[in-house]
Amino acid sequence: MERKDVDRVLFEQGLEICHKNTTNHRMDRAHFHNGYEIHFTLSDETVYYIDDKKYIGREGTVATINSHEIHRVCVPLGSAYERWLIYFKPQHVGTMVAEYPELLLLFTQRFNGYENCLALTGEQQAELKTMLVDLRRAFQDKGRYMYDLRVKQRLCEVLCFLNEQYLGRKQLQEPIVYKQAEQIHQITDYIKVHAGQELSLAMICDHFFLSKSTIIRLFRKHLGMTPLQYSIYIRIMRSRKYLEQGCSIREAAYRSGYQDASSFIKKFKAIQGISPKQYKRE
Repeated sequence: MERKDVDRVLFEQGLEICHKNTTNHRMDRAHFHNGYEIHFTLSDETVYYIDDKKYIGREGTVATINSHEIHRVCVPLGSAYERWLIYFKPQHVGTMVAEYPELLLLFTQRFNGYENCLALTGEQQAELKTMLVDLRRAFQDKGRYMYDLRVKQRLCEVLCFLNEQYLGRKQLQEPIVYKQAEQIHQITDYIKVHAGQELSLAMICDHFFLSKSTIIRLFRKHLGMTPLQYSIYIRIMRSRKYLEQGCSIREAAYRSGYQDASSFIKKFKAIQGISPKQYKRE
């Protein structure tokens, strides 16, 4: 599923589910997806960096991440790290979402200030684990009658359960307020506003009266990348939207801040894993 030469995880299928328990997790660099992610940690000291927000995940934290959120997950090196992961493209449950659009509430319409994380109780954790085991069993039993329907039903059960906890507001987990959080937020907002224009590190530094080394250090610490790498990610994510809306490759490149279509194609493929033409076709 994950390619070493691509910065983000490319979903080859409409749905993937896995359970992992490791002691060598390391994610130095943030990434983004072409679908949605549900990350359920069973380990303490799980730190989520999602865009300019930071969450401390304890056992039972569920993070929901959409296709426009740059993120990385960190745990102390050498510590036990157990988690369940679901990756899915929204089209995978498209017919059900057409009838029940609130299925994707957790990814598309969040309460301000509680964007990504839920802290489940012990009883809720046990209930979710049972659902995930059932989903994985159904997902692996590819020869069974009505396979697709069975898998989609179980995925929708998980989504309904998480939405129910979210709407109840009791399990919502706020991002933590950390030193320099407001500064990071201001810089990322500035980059997003100007991503479609010529934007250099010197321009960012001049605007915020900060040195290059200070800004680079801030971004590497909290986002695992430089400000210019972040800007490139924002541009590529926006270009996907333009391609999905039917724009030509040249127009998508221009609207995303690239004057040269060939440079855009090269960067898109390096980050997305496929060319803009392939992305449009898919």
